[in-house]
Amino acid sequence: MGLTLLAIPFILLGIFVRPYAEGAERCFKIELLSKSAYCFEQASYMPEIVKYGCMAVGLALIYAGRRQIKQARGE
Repeated sequence: MGLTLLAIPFILLGIFVRPYAEGAERCFKIELLSKSAYCFEQASYMPEIVKYGCMAVGLALIYAGRRQIKQARGE
C-alpha cells in the first residue's frame, strides 16, 4: 500500500505540469505551485520528459503497489 500512496504526488505533478513554447525556448510550469516557468532550448524535450515521466513513474508505482497487495493476500 505504501507504493500506491507514494504514486499520488507523481501523478498529481504530471497532471499540473504544463509544457509550452515561449519564443525560442521550451518551457514548463507547475500550475498552482510555481510563479515562474522552467525553460530550456527550443530543441529540448525536457518539458515533455518531466510531464510524461512523472505520470509513468506514478503509474508504475501504482502497478507495483497492486502487485504487492495481491502478493500479501496470497492471490
